[in-house]
Formats: sequence, C-alpha cells, structure tokens
Amino acid sequence: MEMTSEFDRDGKGDGVDTTFLPGLPRDQGDLEDGRRAQRQADRWLITGTLLMGTLVLALVGLPIFVWGLVLLRRARRAGLSVRPLIVTLIGYVIILDGGLNSLGWALDVFANHSLISRTFFSAWGNLMDGGYFWHYNELSMGGAGAPGEKSWVLICVLVVFPMRMAAAIGFLRMRRWGLQWMIVTCWFGVVVWLGYIINMTVYADVRYAGVALPVLGWWLYNVFYITPFLAIPYLHTVDRKIFASDADDEPVKVESTAAEVSSDIDSLPPGTTPSYARMHKGIKWGLYVCLVGLVIDGALTIPLVAIWYGWPTLSPTQICSELMKVRYSDDTLECQQPYPLGGPPFGGAPEAANQRTAHDKWGIQPVPEYPRLGFRELVTIHEHRLAETHPEPPK
Repeated sequence: MEMTSEFDRDGKGDGVDTTFLPGLPRDQGDLEDGRRAQRQADRWLITGTLLMGTLVLALVGLPIFVWGLVLLRRARRAGLSVRPLIVTLIGYVIILDGGLNSLGWALDVFANHSLISRTFFSAWGNLMDGGYFWHYNELSMGGAGAPGEKSWVLICVLVVFPMRMAAAIGFLRMRRWGLQWMIVTCWFGVVVWLGYIINMTVYADVRYAGVALPVLGWWLYNVFYITPFLAIPYLHTVDRKIFASDADDEPVKVESTAAEVSSDIDSLPPGTTPSYARMHKGIKWGLYVCLVGLVIDGALTIPLVAIWYGWPTLSPTQICSELMKVRYSDDTLECQQPYPLGGPPFGGAPEAANQRTAHDKWGIQPVPEYPRLGFRELVTIHEHRLAETHPEPPK
C-alpha cells in the first residue's frame, strides 16, 4: 500500500487507516476541525494571492500568503486532515502566474492607450523586449505591434489563462477533474512557452535591436513564470486516490494494515509515495523560488523601469512623450493625455496611425534603427532639447 496515512490516535494500533481526501479524520468532530483549519488558512492564502496579483502590493501580499502556509502546516502537524502543502503551493502559484500574465496582457489589449500602458509598456519594451516598443499603438487595435504577438496575447488572455486558473481552483478543492485539467492546461502552457520563444527567436531583430538589456534581461524577468513546468512531474506522479471523484463529494476511504505501512511512508505528505518523495520535495522548493521571484518581478519592475527612464525627474507623461520621440524619430510628437475613450480597441484611430517618421530597415525581417537608451539617458535628452528650444538669456 503506497498511501500516506495517520494511524489511530488512541494508540491501540488496530491497523485500520483512513487516508486524506480532502480530509479524512476518524470522526465528525475531527472532520469539522480540519475543515475549519483549511478555511482559515485559505482566507490568508487567497488574500495574499490577490495582493500579490496587483503587482504594486506584491510585497505586502507575500507575508500574508506565507502565514497561510504556516497555518496549514500547523494544522497538519496537529493531526488534522488538510490539503497537502505542495498541492496548495501548485494551485495558488499557478493562479498567481495566470493572474499576473492576464493583467499585463489585458492592459495591452483593452487599455493600450492608458497612460500607464503607453509609458510602462513602451519603457519595458525598450528595456527588455522591443516587441512592446517597436511601432507600439500603431495597429488598428493598438498595443504591441511585433509580428505574431497579438495572436499569442489574445489566445492566452481569452483561453489559456482562464482555463488554467479554473483548473487550479478545482485542484485546490481536491477534485479529480481539477487534477486532470491541471495536467491539460500545464501542458498547454508548455506549448505556449515554446511557441512564444520560437516566435521571439524568429523575429529577434524586432525584439532585441535597440533594446537596453536584450535576451538576458528578458530571461531574468520571465524565468520565474515556469510554474507549469515544475507542476507537470508532480501531477503525473501524485497518488490520485487523494483526489475525490467528480461524482462523489464524500471522502474516499483507503484501508491498510499497520504492517503494510512503514514509518518512513507515514512521514510523507498525502499523495507522495516513497519512490517520488525526493522529486516532490525538490518541486516544492522550486515553487517557493518561483513564488518569491514572481513577487519580486511584480513589486519592483514598475519602479525600476520608471527610475531607469527618468522618474521622478520626468513625469510619466514626459517619459511617454520622450519615448515616442525616440521610437518614431520625431521630436514634435507628444503623448496625448488623457486619450479619447473612443480609441482602440473600441473603433477609433490608434495614437500612432499613419506615422511615417520611424526609421526601419525593411526586408524579410524588419530591423528598427532607433538608438539604444542607457540608464536615465532620457533625462539628458529631455534637458538638452529644452536647452535648445528655450535657451537661457545672456547675463
């Protein structure tokens, strides 16, 4: 018998055991205690995940999330049947991964003419991924103009990430359909990752020419979004008996004798068998690393990008205007703020419609010829332009 178990608490050792799913205590009182502990931990975990998903409040959400994990661990050590820690980590980190990606790409699709999108996406694109700088807001629907980018954005925002988050909810509820759909959506994530990277490689000139931190910067930012890769080995090796069948809300009881279950097996989390114990432990620590990496990405990216491009010396509107001048090699352009509500994707003309000043080398693959911007170089460019247009009067 390869199921993790808890032997009788009365010490009689009659050998009859009930395995977790989603909590399998000996009596109704223990069942309620386990459910109460699980709900208490989930309140902290959900609150922490929501805060981490806002980007700017990610550092506030992390300790709240960690406290939820601590409560879950305490409940488990107290003998209560609660969700395994690794299941909790996989479920919530995948929800966070999908939420962060959905937030950023939804802004690119539905709010690409807002000030934060025109400033942050353009700055981030010029720093790491030229697909979000090159001809930004020139497509009829606005947003990133790199070849193939919009197809990936739309399929992920409208299909992949909602499916993944729905599967994670079922997974956290310890339902068999949640496990099955987690497997499907995580493999779908592998396809998206590989396809997206191939697209970036094929159009590397657009993506990385004139970018301050090409390739390495992109990988440093995105490497922590590999949660689906980490989850797949666990999803295929976890004992599925800990997940309730779709038609059965009642706990599934698995009986075994004490002789069949060694003390080593008894110390393992529910669903983990001895042959996969070391791998599951490594996956758990990898999830911790990804969680912290996602929080750092979310909390620090916006302020670091803003500082790189001149804030607080330059306002967000001034940064937006200076980036437009660089992108289209036209010193007369200004960032219109606020932009009319009827603009893209609601039918109006995009901000950069019919521009003819951008310097590109057109061939099988376009190569942008805007200059690479260094740390706070926009401030120098802005001050130099002001000095030329508004020279100081002679003393």
